[in-house]
Amino acid sequence: MRSAACVCVAVIVMSVVFTFCAAANNNCQLCTVNNGAMVGGAGAGAMAAGASSVEWGICGPIDLVIILDNTGSMAGAIDSIKAEMPDIIATAYNASGGDLRLGYITFDDSVYVRSNLTTNISAVMHAINTTYASGGAGAPEASDEAKNTSINNLPEGMRPDATGYMGYQYGNFTTPYRPNATKIVVLITDAPPGGFNDTKDTEDVTAMHTHALTARSKGIQVCDVFVPTHGDYAGQLAILRDDAETTGGAFTVVAPDGSGTGAAIKEIITRCGRAEGPAAVPIMSPIGIFAVAAMLLTVSIISIVRNNGGSGGMLRKRKP
Repeated sequence: MRSAACVCVAVIVMSVVFTFCAAANNNCQLCTVNNGAMVGGAGAGAMAAGASSVEWGICGPIDLVIILDNTGSMAGAIDSIKAEMPDIIATAYNASGGDLRLGYITFDDSVYVRSNLTTNISAVMHAINTTYASGGAGAPEASDEAKNTSINNLPEGMRPDATGYMGYQYGNFTTPYRPNATKIVVLITDAPPGGFNDTKDTEDVTAMHTHALTARSKGIQVCDVFVPTHGDYAGQLAILRDDAETTGGAFTVVAPDGSGTGAAIKEIITRCGRAEGPAAVPIMSPIGIFAVAAMLLTVSIISIVRNNGGSGGMLRKRKP
């Protein structure tokens, strides 16, 4: 009886310990933390490129939009994204608990909506895999207007940029974000914002911050990946960092040849788009812990009954 009672007490204590661990901080040794390390790199606060593991459903439903500068200097980054695309999608699918929508926009001096937010992931992957770098020559590009499109769900057509210069958006990006989704916009570029007029104006820099404020108000985390193919020639690193920090999103600097861009996107997803990773995740949820504890307790009780009742499993009266 004593040994069985000890087993029961041990089970109860173990479930209490695991439950407190689930609610505890990152110092609990029974928990695993899914946040990549921040390291010094090409820019201060650059994020480690290697994606860490991600728990199933850790972010909840995800609406993920990739905005890609597809000008000529971005060839290395585009190749990196294509190579990592299956892993990017697998990471996002896992982090969303199987509830993922994906959108895709490219830009040069105009904006091109390749896909609205959709569950047709294979179609978006095909669009990304058929993207090729061309034009540009490292000049300012319409990143501010591409972000405007993604945040404000803009329809196809001509419109003025922040300076009043008229430009064109090809394709509609009008499918709204889901209120209950983790909303992540990943902007990948090597150039400063230039609106539709191919010039970095003060208004374009202001527009980047203004659109970031709008994103924050809508619960959208803008995550910027800076590819310094020509260095930080127009202060674009600071502009992109401000873009991310304003929304609470992650900011990443990759190699000048674009390598590591795909891995950086995966790391952003493991963070659910945040500058810091998700909180500590218990190895087992409280419900699972109690289920295991209940099972062990049941086994202990059955063992007690059998030990006291013999092979028949029932308590027997002793004969006088």
